[in-house]
Formats: sequence, structure tokens, C-alpha cells
Amino acid sequence: MICAEVVPDRPLRFDLGGTSIVPGECAQAPAKGGLLRIAVDDGRSGGDDYRWIRAPRGRVTWVSVRDDRLWLRVDRRQRCDREPFAGAE
Repeated sequence: MICAEVVPDRPLRFDLGGTSIVPGECAQAPAKGGLLRIAVDDGRSGGDDYRWIRAPRGRVTWVSVRDDRLWLRVDRRQRCDREPFAGAE
């Protein structure tokens, strides 16, 4: 799973292998894990950046753009809970 964050919030688009998400959304990573090309673009300024990131199986990888620079980075990875709605009753 790949999730995107932007601080401060602004209109960016993250493209991950044929899927596009906006800040606050997540997309399914390849089932086996592996390398994934993620591109981010800013429709207002026309700027863009991309990185190849490791998307390990069984982990949520949080990517972000911080401050005013359009620089894509991996913030953290956390273990995936196998139950989609764990704790919800």
C-alpha cells in the first residue's frame, strides 16, 4: 500500500504505475512488493519530480512532499494489518 501526504496541503497529483492519487489517498502496491516509480506533479506551477521507491510486501509506505519544494520523499513504513477494518465495531 502506498499513501500520499503533503504539508502544507496543496493540489498535487501522485502517479504510481497507472494509478493517480491525491494527498490523503492510498493505492495498492504490487502484490509481491518491489520497486515502484512514483511521480508527483504540481498543476499550478508545472513542476514535477519522481523517484523509484521500494514498496515491501505487507507494509504501508507513506510518501510525501514537504514545505514549498516539490521533492518527493519516503516518510515512513509501517506494518499492514491483514484485517481491513480492525478495531471497527
